[in-house]
Amino acid sequence: MAGMAVVRAELTTAEAVEQVRRRGYVLVEASAFPDPPAGPTLAALAATWDDLAPDTALVDGGRYRRRRYGRLRARVSGGAVRLTRLGHAEFRQDTNPLYRGRARRFEPMRAATLAHPALRRLVTFDVTVGEARRSVGDWEVGLHQVRIVARGGDVGRPTPEGRHRDGHLFVGMHLMARHDCDGGVSIVESSDGTVSEFTLARPLDTVVVEDAAVTHEVTPIHATPGKAEGVRDMLLVDLNPYRA
Repeated sequence: MAGMAVVRAELTTAEAVEQVRRRGYVLVEASAFPDPPAGPTLAALAATWDDLAPDTALVDGGRYRRRRYGRLRARVSGGAVRLTRLGHAEFRQDTNPLYRGRARRFEPMRAATLAHPALRRLVTFDVTVGEARRSVGDWEVGLHQVRIVARGGDVGRPTPEGRHRDGHLFVGMHLMARHDCDGGVSIVESSDGTVSEFTLARPLDTVVVEDAAVTHEVTPIHATPGKAEGVRDMLLVDLNPYRA
């Protein structure tokens, strides 16, 4: 755990932003998440990961990832964040060597999930950190519900592309669930060459990265010995300036 940019308690936006400014990321443990969604509300959101569709865009032909994608617009005024739904669209990620030049189309997130109060609380946190760092005012928010599954002796790869940047201003990464799996170690390399490793283990454990300042990856997961299947569920939140 040495070298991690951790805020353990009494987290404020200013503390989170300072960590991002200094190291390019902040790790927020679930116990330190400010004004978190109530446990039953967060659990109700996490249950929607059981309704994901296969990610058919995996270039390695793997069947270990399930996914849905959605978009919101976030307008910030007077410290308040107003979220509105945007239409479904293809997803491009030209900084990713596996998908450069390709448009990927994922199944859309359910309307009820996009409107869920727990999801909107997580997005509001990410936007608030990004806004305090960059003062964009009007954000396009890309939302990815991602489930990685490891069955039997097969691994599940959260980042088959290896260490990378995502090509966004900021990315929020929120653990929703982790069951019967080993591995899944997050690795973040800051611009000064400092490498930090940690494992998101509890629902709501969160990382926010300033994409240009770090590279990052997650090691493969595999099912815990004696278990048929291991699962790692994440909500990924891409933040970029809104363009009509």
